[in-house]
Amino acid sequence: MTDRISKNLINTLLMSVSIGFSVTTYAHDSGAQALGAAAGATDVFAVFCSDDGSGPTSYLQYQIQETSGKNTTSPLVSMQTISSTGKTFYNTTDPVNGDAGFSPWVYAYGPNGTFYIIVDKTAANAITYDFTYHCMTAENEHTGTDIQKLQDQ
Repeated sequence: MTDRISKNLINTLLMSVSIGFSVTTYAHDSGAQALGAAAGATDVFAVFCSDDGSGPTSYLQYQIQETSGKNTTSPLVSMQTISSTGKTFYNTTDPVNGDAGFSPWVYAYGPNGTFYIIVDKTAANAITYDFTYHCMTAENEHTGTDIQKLQDQ
């Protein structure tokens, strides 16, 4: 009886660990972020894309969501991205404040390296936001993805 319980416990733990790894290795979320009340407040991030064995980076995909709550006076939140080559520029905006939806996905094409993300808003007022980001290969496989916040306003 004890052997059967031990085997079931080990199997359950192994399955839980493998499920946890499969989720966390793909999902990249900024977590709760905030922009101050000033109209020109901006946050800046550097996303580092690398070949982690899945293949070289072909693009960074991302989307953003304003999370301050349903408020018609809240400004809209946007993300702009430039690739490490400096030749490509992309933008997306969450079109509705405080809903459960994100902005449309954006696909910023560029090789392994750094993508700079700038988060801003359309007017004065403090807001909160969250964004999702993934470095991807040409075969649409997730590859090495790290992030660092460079500016917090």
